[in-house]
Amino acid sequence: MRETDPAAFRAIVHHATSEASIRAQALGFSGRPPPIVNQTEFGESFVGIVPALLKATKVLMLVLLFLLSSLFFYGLFYVSIMPGHSAAEKLYFDYSGIARHPVRSPVLPKTHFRYQNPHILNNAPWAVADFFSQHSQWDGYNDDTLPAPLTSSRVLKPGNMYQVEVSLDLPESDINIMSGVFSVLVEILSADGTMLASSVRSTRFPHETGWVSTIRKGVLLAPLLFGAAEETRTVEVPSFRYLVENEDMPLRYATVTLLSQENKPIEVMTGSISIGEELSSIQILVKEWFFTCYAAGTAFIFCTHGIIYLAVMAFPERQNRPRDDEASLDSGSSVASQGGIPEEQLDA
Repeated sequence: MRETDPAAFRAIVHHATSEASIRAQALGFSGRPPPIVNQTEFGESFVGIVPALLKATKVLMLVLLFLLSSLFFYGLFYVSIMPGHSAAEKLYFDYSGIARHPVRSPVLPKTHFRYQNPHILNNAPWAVADFFSQHSQWDGYNDDTLPAPLTSSRVLKPGNMYQVEVSLDLPESDINIMSGVFSVLVEILSADGTMLASSVRSTRFPHETGWVSTIRKGVLLAPLLFGAAEETRTVEVPSFRYLVENEDMPLRYATVTLLSQENKPIEVMTGSISIGEELSSIQILVKEWFFTCYAAGTAFIFCTHGIIYLAVMAFPERQNRPRDDEASLDSGSSVASQGGIPEEQLDA
């Protein structure tokens, strides 16, 4: 058998390769070899049950993180735009009917419509808040037993407008549920007991159907059983709006009296009265439509988080895309050189 000349064989292969490249270019082919499939990337792109579960878990964790972050940031926004309390005091209601009212004058103006029936007024539960003192609604028979006052002049800025709000925590008792509508009388007095303003606002125990009450208590079952929560409902009573602080007679006392039909007492667990600066239109909207604004604000912040995350994740991918194209060209050139195709023809 004749031996094949290696030089002649290389010449034949080189000629065949050149002819094949020229014909491929004439037919419109690029002449570049197909890209090499990365087995690792192919394996990662294959989605099975376990990888799908892991990916879904990552997505859920990311969504939960964005949701908690959105709730937190809207809470910060709400706290930052709402004014703080200029003065606030707890209320301790007296139900005895025999305790002496420390502020109200014993001679009541009978011509005033609120005092047409002094018997009902004098036997109604009442509480007093002293905004100048650290102690509230207890008497000291020796000056050494009394703490130093918070101030001796005023707690509000003269000429500014304020709002006064009373908060009552009502136990879910049969008496409160059947009490119906009751009124909250709030009287504002100066340091010498002069009546500055009075307000009567009607309210009632919050109504809810049986199935709503069952669901709410089911959700709060664990806190109720361990004493972390109580079976109470909170009633907010906006008593004054646009109350102006008097320059000569600064506000010091506020008395709160509960007036009910047929003189039936309203059971109050705890109460408080707060004075804050008057709200702007935006603040009133955010407060009155609290849950609607909370949901809309949280959704907006959540979408903003998602847009920022997608933009950050897409930015490195755009930067790496030209490098991937260059790498594929280099790999194609190396394969072509290994196959015997000259790089001059590959570039052509």
